[in-house]
This record gives sequence, C-alpha cells and structure tokens, in this order.
Amino acid sequence: MTAVSRLLRLIRSRRCGRPPARGFSLIEAILAIGVTAIGLLGVASLMTSVIATGQLNNARDNATAAATQKMEYLLSPQLSIDSADLADGHHQDGAPIVGSNGVSYLVSWDVGADVNSGAQQITVTVSYSLSGAAGGSGTERNVQLTSLRF
Repeated sequence: MTAVSRLLRLIRSRRCGRPPARGFSLIEAILAIGVTAIGLLGVASLMTSVIATGQLNNARDNATAAATQKMEYLLSPQLSIDSADLADGHHQDGAPIVGSNGVSYLVSWDVGADVNSGAQQITVTVSYSLSGAAGGSGTERNVQLTSLRF
C-alpha cells in the first residue's frame, strides 16, 4: 500500500465518522423570520385596536363627566325652582365643551313634569362624535342621564 492510498483511506474514514453539522440551515432561518414577522404584524394590529378603544372610552368618560356635572348643577338645592334652567322644555348650553382630547361635547337637557310623582323630570344629554380610527365613521354618540327633582 502506497502512501497516497493510505492518505485517501484516512480522509474517507474521517469524513464518514464526522459529527453532523451544527447551526441553522438557510431555510430554517427564513421560516423563523417569516413566523416572527407574522407575529409582529398581529401585535401591531392589536395595538391599533387597543389605542382606538382607549380613545373611545376616554371620550365616553368625558361625556359622562360633563353630563354628571350638569345634572348635579340642576339638582342642587341652591338652584331656585324659578330658574330659567328649570323651566319646562328643551335647553342647551351656548357653546360646546372642548375636552382635552379635542372632542366637542354639546350639553342639552329637557325638563318636564313627571306624571307619576308630580316632580320635575330632568334628562341631560351630552352629544359628541369621533372621527378617525377611534370613532370610525364619525357617528354621533350620546350619554344620557335622567333624574327627578322634588
């Protein structure tokens, strides 16, 4: 046996006995990047939905606060029963309230006699509309509170 044949036999034996390659193949890396990208797109979509819902809830909270404030004023004992704000009929604040979120809130109220109790029935309505991602098509929304004044 010559030296060359021994060398070839040594190379063949090492090649066959070598451990499998370590690391990732190119296809595995591409699949991992694709799965990660799809997951990140889902998270981004979820975040926009969360932001829009937060804006909608903030606007509704502001409208509820404005309605509560007006109702407390109309029910306060310091307000005379002869006040123009308590006259029967429809009333409206002169200018809309602009919230810190840039949404305009229009406050109106109706006063009438409650037939069952003889007291004044007061219904406060706060109207607002949102545009863009939070409100969708800009549909007008209302928050309404009703109470009796004896």
